[in-house]
Amino acid sequence: MKKRIINLMIVIIIMLSSCGKISDNKTPDQQALEVQNQIMECFVNEDKETIKTLFSEDIIQKNDIDSQIEDAFEYIDSEIISYDEPKTGETGNIEKKDYGARTTNIITKNGTKYCIGFKGWYSYNEIPEKVGVYCIAVYNETLEDSLSKEQKNDESNYSVIIGSWEK
Repeated sequence: MKKRIINLMIVIIIMLSSCGKISDNKTPDQQALEVQNQIMECFVNEDKETIKTLFSEDIIQKNDIDSQIEDAFEYIDSEIISYDEPKTGETGNIEKKDYGARTTNIITKNGTKYCIGFKGWYSYNEIPEKVGVYCIAVYNETLEDSLSKEQKNDESNYSVIIGSWEK
């Protein structure tokens, strides 16, 4: 009888401890939403240090992230006053899952409209140092709307990138 009670207590302890682990894990969409909200907070508050911490080790080593972040913050023409809720997405299997999000209708004090989005690796079992954000793109939608079709083919005419599109 004592053995059964001890076994039952062990099972209960294992179940309770695993419940905590499950609730601590975020789905790719939940993680993307959290990261995108952090990115937006960083742009609103001009927090260059925090935004850098979101990038993967791989991207930080391969890029001049500090100057790219500086360029992106300077690209936005004035204080951000409003924006829509982010939209998220994910692709791939759990061993190598890509995720991202974007925020649209970002309006500045000068009336300029932007979109800010990111792409990252939620998981990358083969190369764990790739996990994290690999690209943040800032698009000037007001400028994009004024460009010709040929000019729009080159996104560098109306956007700035932090990190790299290369996965």
